[in-house]
Amino acid sequence: MFDCEPASFQTFATVFPGVSPHLCAFHVKQALNERIGKIGLQCPYRENACVQKCVRMIGALQLIDKDLWDTACSVIEEHIDLVFVDSPHKDTLFDLLTYFRDQWFKYGAYFSLWKLDKDAPRTNNACEIYHAHTQRYFTPGAYLGQWVHQFRVVQNAEQNYCMDLLRGKPVKHRFAAFYAGLADQLDQCKEELKSAILDASGEIFLRGQISRFLSRTGKLLGIKPATVERVQNVSLVSESERESDDDIGSQTPIEIRDMSDLAELDSFLSA
Repeated sequence: MFDCEPASFQTFATVFPGVSPHLCAFHVKQALNERIGKIGLQCPYRENACVQKCVRMIGALQLIDKDLWDTACSVIEEHIDLVFVDSPHKDTLFDLLTYFRDQWFKYGAYFSLWKLDKDAPRTNNACEIYHAHTQRYFTPGAYLGQWVHQFRVVQNAEQNYCMDLLRGKPVKHRFAAFYAGLADQLDQCKEELKSAILDASGEIFLRGQISRFLSRTGKLLGIKPATVERVQNVSLVSESERESDDDIGSQTPIEIRDMSDLAELDSFLSA
């Protein structure tokens, strides 16, 4: 499982030919979010429902069968031509579609989520959240004894959480029911599209079903580009962290929380 690092997983596939690396779906979505910011679509996305729908349709391309990617892109192009006749956003949306297609389609099965089992989300969020979580406790310049103590506490919490999972003990998931319902809706959309593919009603019907699939799944997934305010807040937080790092002696250990919180956050970020 890789982030949006094509060079890394291509090298991995060459060195280990028997293993199939895949792109993390969450990071692909984040890459699209960043692209939206670079081409200036943040404000139109928030203020224009048509722009929002089109962007989400582009983001949903990862969920469609790769054999239908060209047809799906054609459907989106037709949608842009129809809806954004004299709009200043028309060329920008075409540029976004071109970026997404040129950047990701060439990786084929590495990129596709069409056959993804809803019980096995293809993201590396759990690993990244664990690393980010533990970094909160291992501060630069800490005494060795403090580091050993923090490491043991975090490791113990992780082991307890894993044992609870192995024993079938219920683990706190605040958003579990919501995301289970979301997964069911995505599965329903996929089954309806499969039926349309097998239907003999012709190309027009299939294109209509593809458009419906992209619209529905794009809305379920959601694409939320960073706003100017959020970017500024991140900068302020980063500056605050740098200032606090300059005064290690003033830091106090952060209270260790139960590791089940990681699963809750993982579910939240994977949506």
